[in-house]
Amino acid sequence: MKFKLKSILLTLLCAITLACSSDDDNTIESPSSDSLIGEWLRNDFNENIQYKLTFNTDNTVLRTFSTQTNDDAISTASSYNWTISNDIITIENFENNTNASTGYEFLSNETVVLTGLSEFEFVRQ
Repeated sequence: MKFKLKSILLTLLCAITLACSSDDDNTIESPSSDSLIGEWLRNDFNENIQYKLTFNTDNTVLRTFSTQTNDDAISTASSYNWTISNDIITIENFENNTNASTGYEFLSNETVVLTGLSEFEFVRQ
């Protein structure tokens, strides 16, 4: 009788253990250069102002700034080289021909904060 009870308890324990799954559905990508690849729109955009950063696989980043006033539209685009080292993104010759360095934090797979570039979040497009 003891053997039968132990066998049932052991089988039940194994079934419960194997039935449990990890909660990986809401995980955030581990930060890497691959995580940044793509177009990111700063979240303070509206119909008049847009600021985008597009990180490319060839380690270039395109910065686009667009404004709309009445009937006029003004847009600028500049391309830079970028690297990641020790969790710091460096964009070469970004502002006034100096390198810009920024930490970054993924709030989700679709949202990143670039602490040294903007107080606003960037949303993946």
